Amino acid sequence: ERLRKDFDFVFLAPGVQRSLELKLEPTAAGLRIISGLTLLRQTALGERVNLGRRAVVIGGGNTAIDAARTALRLGVKTTVLYRRTENEMPAHPEEVREAREEGVIFRFLAAPKRLECRLDGSLERLVCEETEPGEPDETGRPRPTPKDGSLFEIEADVIVSAIGEQADL
Repeated sequence: ERLRKDFDFVFLAPGVQRSLELKLEPTAAGLRIISGLTLLRQTALGERVNLGRRAVVIGGGNTAIDAARTALRLGVKTTVLYRRTENEMPAHPEEVREAREEGVIFRFLAAPKRLECRLDGSLERLVCEETEPGEPDETGRPRPTPKDGSLFEIEADVIVSAIGEQADL
């Protein structure tokens, strides 16, 4: 009632706090996929986060860069995998530059294809494929198109998914 009495308008901006789900096969009980937002939230709250020795962050936005820098600061070898070019990344260029200077590895024009797990179900590696710019999508950016015969692998203990967020309505 006080807000209605004192103000003509109230603008709520809770942000987009639910991560989009990364869909990769196969899934297994011991598989480690964590959202970038979860990683950032847990470290901000002072919780202990065990990422293993090698992390692959999938995405190209600010959450991906923040998660990659956080993982690196936790002592984890960190690679950012992004399906478009560096110039098409929505992350702030200065943060990308700073992440690279800190030691984050970047792999552009590459997309995740599938997961390979050990017998116990834990992640062993991420199989990826190179991409190339295709026809423009709804954003006007070239749509990443898989290149035939371009599979490669990245060893990883955990996947950090930072492919976008949406409102938790």
